[in-house]
Amino acid sequence: RMPDQKFVMTGDPPVDLPNVLKLGRIPYEQARELTRGAGVYLAVVRETFGLATLQAMAAGVPVVGYHYGGQAEFVGEGGILVEHNDIVGLEAAVREVLSRRAEYATAARAVAEQYTWQAAAQGYYRAFVDAIDAHASPIRVTVITTAYNAERTVARTLASVAAALGPDDEYVVVD
Repeated sequence: RMPDQKFVMTGDPPVDLPNVLKLGRIPYEQARELTRGAGVYLAVVRETFGLATLQAMAAGVPVVGYHYGGQAEFVGEGGILVEHNDIVGLEAAVREVLSRRAEYATAARAVAEQYTWQAAAQGYYRAFVDAIDAHASPIRVTVITTAYNAERTVARTLASVAAALGPDDEYVVVD
């Protein structure tokens, strides 16, 4: 779709075109330098946390890619995302970003500056607190003991478990 544009790809993409240079697996340092020199970072593969995308943005490289989970949450003004497998939209986005690269590069860097490890940790902390609050219960832990035909040992088991439980714990004995 874009024979006028040179593409550099890592991994082993199923592409065989004269304007696509496939590098296979490369060391991080080499990938970092390639990313820094890119006109646009294509984010078309799902990443767990989007770290490579954020690294590109931090280097002032605008992003064009698919509207995937976490990526959709942070690319913002630093690029353009299109729906998965929208090749026509992807091409239009690449051309748009390249035509206004300086604007997108500035925005990409500004967006990436917001994503520090401290901010990420605070976000996870808030998510955990929200989840805990949503399921608040005075019961801290529930212990279940099966006691079928356990007349000889149940008293010792009850005493042992009860000694380890706190005031907000629950203990269920099933006979």
